[in-house]
Amino acid sequence: MACKTVCWILILSCHAVPAFAGGDFLGRQLPEILTNGWVDLSNPDACAPSLQSLRWQVVLIEIWQTDIDPCTARVPKLRALYEQHADAGLKILALSPESQSTVEGYAHLHILPYTVGFGLHSDWEITQVPDAYLVGVGGLVVWQGHPDELPTEVLEEELARVNRLPAIDDARAFRSALKDIDKGKLGRAHGKVAKLAKKYRDEPAVREQAEALLVYLERLAEQHRLDAQRWIEEDCYFEALPILEMLEDSFAGIDAAEEAEDTLKAWKKDKRIKNLLVAGKMLAAARDLQASERYEEAQQVLQQVAMGADSTLLSAEANRQLESLSQTMAAQKQNEE
Repeated sequence: MACKTVCWILILSCHAVPAFAGGDFLGRQLPEILTNGWVDLSNPDACAPSLQSLRWQVVLIEIWQTDIDPCTARVPKLRALYEQHADAGLKILALSPESQSTVEGYAHLHILPYTVGFGLHSDWEITQVPDAYLVGVGGLVVWQGHPDELPTEVLEEELARVNRLPAIDDARAFRSALKDIDKGKLGRAHGKVAKLAKKYRDEPAVREQAEALLVYLERLAEQHRLDAQRWIEEDCYFEALPILEMLEDSFAGIDAAEEAEDTLKAWKKDKRIKNLLVAGKMLAAARDLQASERYEEAQQVLQQVAMGADSTLLSAEANRQLESLSQTMAAQKQNEE
């Protein structure tokens, strides 16, 4: 599993657990995923996935539990979907509210090839079980219904929209550019491919491959730019910062990189944005503290953000997390009693 971006998302709910999500999300965005951790047997060192980081990829998310028959009965179907469509860009995230030991044990016992989250938290409310949701480009739900009713043609159509590296027949001509892509030097690769498109303008096969590769790189830069812009519109400058820094470095030589550089320079002179960067960093720290069950420390950090952030959006997010955290702490205290 790698940190990529989301084209559409299918969400399945297998059991009516009050803390889970559901309901009518047609035309709306789904809440971000919050778990206590992840299990990825194929890539143990992978970064934690998120709907934002996967926004340009095809993602199947299934909410399940290891002790519920309708959920475990779907495991072979998920495995088949993964094996059939992973190379085409399908990403599967299976989310459970259960403990790390329970989920890790099940994942290792059944050698699950896809990514599994444990200790799921969410703002959703289940209205029917199971539920399925398809999220289109841009993060909005475009279809929902019973998971077994998902039309195969819809899945294939969405997979066809994923911005994937095009097949290159003449690898020798593109060897240097492809090496740059592997190294993350996408702007440099773009420059080399543009020269190849001109050099082989009288050779249609090579020229068309070069043009397809240019489109891929330009779309990739635009996707990252849109990701950053989406965060900025929500006053989430801390989340936008690494995207802009990546654009500035990896896409050097492309317009998107110059735009990112100018934006970052402007931020250094803006006191409000500096404040919001600190607030965003504190929210991220609070999430890490909650994942480590250091609830009182997380509560203190969230209270500081709620009172001090120069943003109604970030203050509201801090208050939302405080309310959720209070419920978690109350439940923990009740269990201890």
